[in-house]
Amino acid sequence: MRLLKTRHESGLRVNILPKSGFTKKFAGIYIPFGSVNTVVRYNGRSVRLPAGTAHYMEHCVFSKDEGGGLLSRLSAMGANANAFTSFDSTMYYFSSSENFREILDVYARAVMSPYLGQDRIESEREIIIQELGMYKDNADNSAFNELTANMYSRHPVRYDIGGTPDSVRRIRPVHLEAVKCTCYFPPSAVLTICGDVDLADVPDLSEYSVQNKTIDETAVNDLHFGTVNEPLSVLKRESRMYMDVAVGSFLLGFKNQQTAKLDAMTRSEFLRYKKRSELLLDTLLGEASDAFEYLFKRGLINDSFGVSAVYLNGASFIMIGGESNDPESACYEVRKILNEKLIEGPDDRSRNDFDLKVKMSTGDFVRSLDHVDSLGMMQSRMSVYDLDVFEYFGIYDNMDIDEAFNDLRSAVSDEASSEVYVFRKKR
Repeated sequence: MRLLKTRHESGLRVNILPKSGFTKKFAGIYIPFGSVNTVVRYNGRSVRLPAGTAHYMEHCVFSKDEGGGLLSRLSAMGANANAFTSFDSTMYYFSSSENFREILDVYARAVMSPYLGQDRIESEREIIIQELGMYKDNADNSAFNELTANMYSRHPVRYDIGGTPDSVRRIRPVHLEAVKCTCYFPPSAVLTICGDVDLADVPDLSEYSVQNKTIDETAVNDLHFGTVNEPLSVLKRESRMYMDVAVGSFLLGFKNQQTAKLDAMTRSEFLRYKKRSELLLDTLLGEASDAFEYLFKRGLINDSFGVSAVYLNGASFIMIGGESNDPESACYEVRKILNEKLIEGPDDRSRNDFDLKVKMSTGDFVRSLDHVDSLGMMQSRMSVYDLDVFEYFGIYDNMDIDEAFNDLRSAVSDEASSEVYVFRKKR
């Protein structure tokens, strides 16, 4: 199996992962525009975008009309289609076992030419505001947004991907048109197709390149979030929230002090850093760790406990937390355990566990290559780093726990941390 890369005459970058004999086929359209992209260049000037613009654009692509909307049309053709907006990109994807070429043509054209009439924009506005209201009632989502707002004072990662009701009300046609002409056209996008596919399956989107020739030549490479001078310190050390929940929870965040170093890494170096940090955190605090067993037996955590990290241009942080009947004690113990382990360094058990997790992660990756959906999505996500999915395999070579410990020591600092507690609201 190999990856075929080409650039269509429309300017669209195309990744083809041929797997002959497979019935199911996958396609993903990567748009290099997410919630942290708050400034784009359009018609020779910088356009500042309200928080939530990327998510709003996704809504406009899928907006319902008299015919039921794009999703209904794709479903009727046999597609299982969806999309998501993240901090740094938007992904439109589907899988199908029939009508693949026709579905891809319809989907790609809808993405490249979303209808941005005032009627659609206004109809989506209230839908999104209602959606944000529902998310606000979700304890996990509220705690995450509170944590990022506590840790970051200037970087746009501090805002919800969907924005706020106020920012959504400020989104105007000019904002969405600037995004459309700068990001939603073939030379900006990357199409990945996987399965029993070939170049003939790629739709001709040249007409959408021609109609956007008036944009700045540098626009494709100028998708940024503006100049951000983010301090190393956090804005707020602690927040307490009272919500209608059955069980309280906590979220502990560490603002990585090595962001400049990460931004300077090559893409492969960065992915190696990211993976070894994730594996070490799982080794130290995951379900199989002695720390998890200790916290669980004391009744401080349950199965919801977890560790994750976010890595973006100009922003990187670690989050640890979950449900707890005693959120403050749980957070205190987690912080204490993590600091002690970082001071002590790797012992024989952690070395063995880390090596085992490297082997398990490598095996999971290899097995994913046999599934059209997971392979196609993985390559689509690799578009963020402009890497081939098969290059990803190389990051597991010579994975070193001592190096991972040094990385984590630089990323974890009590002085650059914040805690969010969610308590059960008293009735």
